[in-house]
Amino acid sequence: MSYEIKTKKSQKDVIEFIEEIEFDYKQDFKDLFNIIKEVTKETPSIFGENIIGFGLYSYESKAKCSGEWFHIGISPRKAGISLYTMCYQNNKVNSLKEKLDGVKLGKACITIKKYEKVDKEVLKELIKEAYKDSKKRYEN
Repeated sequence: MSYEIKTKKSQKDVIEFIEEIEFDYKQDFKDLFNIIKEVTKETPSIFGENIIGFGLYSYESKAKCSGEWFHIGISPRKAGISLYTMCYQNNKVNSLKEKLDGVKLGKACITIKKYEKVDKEVLKELIKEAYKDSKKRYEN
């Protein structure tokens, strides 16, 4: 029995998707989108229904499912902006996460609840380090 990944890269238009965001933090989302685009220099794509991913790599899991995934991603959620970093084993990234105010920390996800409280320089450095780590880890 094989498992098929549900969240796949789609052909949705990224700019149209952003313009359709109805949350109050739409401008904050755009700002974060631009920071990630500037740091990664990657062309963004939509994954699933509502994740914008930057960069792309192929993988095969222990469960023998394979697919494509992004290095850094963001998604508008009811609770705030979700930032997906995929590098929870990186000590530098983890120490940068601890310096962020106005967020909820998860293993591979940072939920930004109060963007105005977040130190943008720390956030930018975190994105840079997470992206670099993901490229090194998954593009060999």
